[in-house]
Amino acid sequence: MQELRNIGKILHFTGIEYWLRTLTAEYQKIEIKSLSENNIFLLCISGGKTPYPFYKYLTDNYYKSPPKNKNINIFLADERVIPLDDPNSNYGNLPMKWKGDFFATNFFNSNVDDLQHEVKEYEKKLIQIISTQERTFLFDLIILGIGDDGHIASLFPASLALFNNADLYTLNYVQNTIPVRLTITYKTIENSKCIWILLIGQKKINLLKTLEKTNSNALPINRLINNVAYKLVWFALDI
Repeated sequence: MQELRNIGKILHFTGIEYWLRTLTAEYQKIEIKSLSENNIFLLCISGGKTPYPFYKYLTDNYYKSPPKNKNINIFLADERVIPLDDPNSNYGNLPMKWKGDFFATNFFNSNVDDLQHEVKEYEKKLIQIISTQERTFLFDLIILGIGDDGHIASLFPASLALFNNADLYTLNYVQNTIPVRLTITYKTIENSKCIWILLIGQKKINLLKTLEKTNSNALPINRLINNVAYKLVWFALDI
C-alpha cells in the first residue's frame, strides 16, 4: 500500500452546514486570539466561488452586528484587473459589511495607469501595519481556494509570479479570460501564521487525494506542501 505524504491537516465534511459552522468556529478562535494577543487581526482572503458561501455565512451569523474590536484588517489574496463593480471582481463580490462598514478592507485600485506602482502601494499598506507590531509572521490567517490546476490565489502554473521570492504582492499575467492579476506571493503565504485551503466537490477531493500521493512541481500548491505543510489546514466538502 502506498504511503501517503503529509500535506497538512485534512478535515473532511459531507454536509455544507457543518462545513460552514466548523469554519466559523475555527475562524472565531483565530480572530479572538489575534485580537487578544496583538490587538489586531490581519486577514487575507481569496476570491472565487468556493469561499463565498463561507463569507456570507460568517456575515449572516457571526457578524450580524459590528464587532466590539474593529481592528480587523482585510487584504485580498488576489484580484483581477477590472473595475470593482465588475461581476468578476473579488472585492466587488464581498458582502457589503466587509467593505468598510465593519472592517478596514483594503481594495486594490486597478483603475490607474501605473499598475506596478499601485501594487507597491498595496504592499506598502500591509508593511505599514506590520511595522507597528512585534510580529514574527505576516497574516494571522490566509483563506485560499484551489483550482483544478493546483493554482492558489493567482499563482498559476508556469506563470512568472511563481518565481517572485522578493515581494509580498506582485502582478501576474496568466492564460485566462482576465489575464492580468494582482496576487500574493509564496513569500507572503509561507510567512503567515495559518493557511486554510477550502475545497468543494468530488473533483477537488480527487485532487486532494492526488496531492497526498504525488509530488508534482507542476502544481503551484506543492511548494506550500513542501515548505509549510504544518501550517496548512484543508477544509474538504464532499457534495
